[in-house]
Amino acid sequence: MLYDRFSTKAFLGLVFSVLFLLSAGCTGPIAFKYEPTLQPPVNKAEGRPTVIVGRFVDARTSVYKDPKTIGKITSLVIGLNSRDVTLSEKPAVAARDAFIKELENAGFVVLSGDRSITNSDYVLDGVVKDFRLDVGPRDDLAISIMTKLTEKPSGSVVWTDTVSEKRNDYIGEWGETRGHISKYVSNALAKVARQSIDGMIKSISTPASAGAPASAAAPASAAAPANVAAPANVAP
Repeated sequence: MLYDRFSTKAFLGLVFSVLFLLSAGCTGPIAFKYEPTLQPPVNKAEGRPTVIVGRFVDARTSVYKDPKTIGKITSLVIGLNSRDVTLSEKPAVAARDAFIKELENAGFVVLSGDRSITNSDYVLDGVVKDFRLDVGPRDDLAISIMTKLTEKPSGSVVWTDTVSEKRNDYIGEWGETRGHISKYVSNALAKVARQSIDGMIKSISTPASAGAPASAAAPASAAAPANVAAPANVAP
């Protein structure tokens, strides 16, 4: 019995020592790679419409000096010794790249970000209103992105909306890894992008005689991301 107690203590000591060494890793940013584990959407845009993915503006009211920082860490993250959740990509860049990937998955042909291209059906712009993750006993995540789809030939706004995703997941007492954080953000970002694109597809598939969707009724000047003051954090 005494031997078993010593064996248990030794084992637990070894486990905690390993966890400590792993957690005392580098303080660099978390390598963010957009790779959601969710299945791609079924709804597809008909006719392979072309779209220019334009500006994505970071309009967060962030208190962090580094625009890549999205939150605080108050629990164990294996391989990371930092109090901040700092990604390798700016949120506006990560959001823009996610939308490009999901537009392609949904059947759109994504062209260069150069707005001077004339042979395009639509232009997509976005505003990142919220993009934060606090890692603790529960991982508190919130992403909110406004997107605007403009018809390139006419310049009229055919769809605009703000889509948000909030999560508050319990990770467990043994902590998590850098990779887990990247996937956690990816899955939430994928839901926002796919829900937004689904709205776009339904809007452009609706005949004009059926009436424009309520979200498209807003004047372009009221929804234009270019009016949001955060030029330093723009994804080109």
